[in-house]
Amino acid sequence: MHYARDKICSLATLILLSLLPLNPAAAVETPSYSVEQLIALGMANNQTLQAAESGIAAAQSGVVSARAYPNPDLETTAGRVRARQPGAAEGGALTVGLIQRLDLPNVRDARERLAQSGVALANSEKTVVASELRARIKLAYFNVLRRQEELKAAHENNDLIQQIFNRVKVRVASGEAPRYELIKAETELLNVQRALQAAVLRVTQAKAALSREVGGGLPAQFDVADYSVQRLVLAGADLKAAIAKNNPYLALSQAELTRAQQQLALERSLRTPEISLRADWDREPDINAARIGLQISLPIWDRRQGPIGVAAAQLAQARNRYDALDYNLRQTLITALNEYEIATTQVSALEEGVMRQAEAALKVAEAAYRFGERGILDYLDAQRVFRTTRNDLITARFEQGAALVELERYTALNLEGAAP
Repeated sequence: MHYARDKICSLATLILLSLLPLNPAAAVETPSYSVEQLIALGMANNQTLQAAESGIAAAQSGVVSARAYPNPDLETTAGRVRARQPGAAEGGALTVGLIQRLDLPNVRDARERLAQSGVALANSEKTVVASELRARIKLAYFNVLRRQEELKAAHENNDLIQQIFNRVKVRVASGEAPRYELIKAETELLNVQRALQAAVLRVTQAKAALSREVGGGLPAQFDVADYSVQRLVLAGADLKAAIAKNNPYLALSQAELTRAQQQLALERSLRTPEISLRADWDREPDINAARIGLQISLPIWDRRQGPIGVAAAQLAQARNRYDALDYNLRQTLITALNEYEIATTQVSALEEGVMRQAEAALKVAEAAYRFGERGILDYLDAQRVFRTTRNDLITARFEQGAALVELERYTALNLEGAAP
């Protein structure tokens, strides 16, 4: 009876296990993100970018304020009239006055142009924030690709050295090889195991940095989609023209210069005397009087020399900053372009020549070691050269991507999709 019950329980367990997925980890697929998806998430979640958008709304409200007309002032006074001579009328007295300051066209236009320049400045600030965010996300993305490639290489190194260690262990046990080969293989195995642990940690750190740049929109576990960086086809002259046309930092400096110019124009226009239209109505016990006239402020003592001088100095500062930034950006662009060309040359040399030679030398050393023509030291040296070359290739690819990010930052162009 107990035997039959155990058989039924075992059969039920087998049926339940057959319904479950063979690999529980594969049941939950890890999402993979492309670089454009990461940038879109960052743009949606970044609070600094949202603050820049609020700055644009505030600047647009400033335009509404600049277009508003001044409100009129209403004055009223009441009193009592007493007679000083016999027969004079007595009673209440009332005076009502209305003052409307005239918004002169030159002042109004200057004020509105200053507000419009504030909107342009706020838009330029948002563009700079978005450009910086895009560059940081792409750089973090390339860093994740780099660390993943290093982890993949570390796994391959660990598996290979483990096989070498097992093989040497058997040969030492059978007396075919001296014991120092086992010590050397064991030391090499410990080194690659430590490198594997460090590679796992670096991948975790790189993904955490990418998630931080995106703004917390990524899940705890995620992957990034790989793509090969294409060779830049734009000529240097085209890039130099692009920096003057599209560079967000130069556009921001130009917007600051324009705003300083408009501020100086407004301060100068404010020297114009203010004119107000005034209307009064008086009611006394025996008469009613109505008057209309103009009220003009005379700029005798204050001709706004201080505010105009401050605005002129700020304009000179803005112009000097623009000229300095223009020169520095052009020099930085040349440096970034040279770095990209150097990294591209290194990648090509490593992929087409050095890497193949190191792999061929490793195969020769492995074959020689298997046939007993060379010792374990030669084989491990060849393996170490191959690993170093592969790490150099991974680093060169990252530097190529980082240089591409710098070029995109300074030219505001999407260069990664260019055909080779």
